Amino acid sequence: VGKTYLFFLDREEELGWYEGAPFGRFIVDSSGRLQPVHETWSYLPAVAQLSGLIVGDALEKLASTQ
Repeated sequence: VGKTYLFFLDREEELGWYEGAPFGRFIVDSSGRLQPVHETWSYLPAVAQLSGLIVGDALEKLASTQ
């Protein structure tokens, strides 16, 4: 409560649900930057690349890698 999160999820089309890895969750801090929910995930390459980025910049970065 009182926090904003960004989740990265996949949709399971056949079953109609969403799923995601636990490390695909970020807190959006007061400056609009992504922070991993748990610092223990900071070493993971995808988490490290997105941590500290402003949400819009992170989304741009992800779009350019597809």
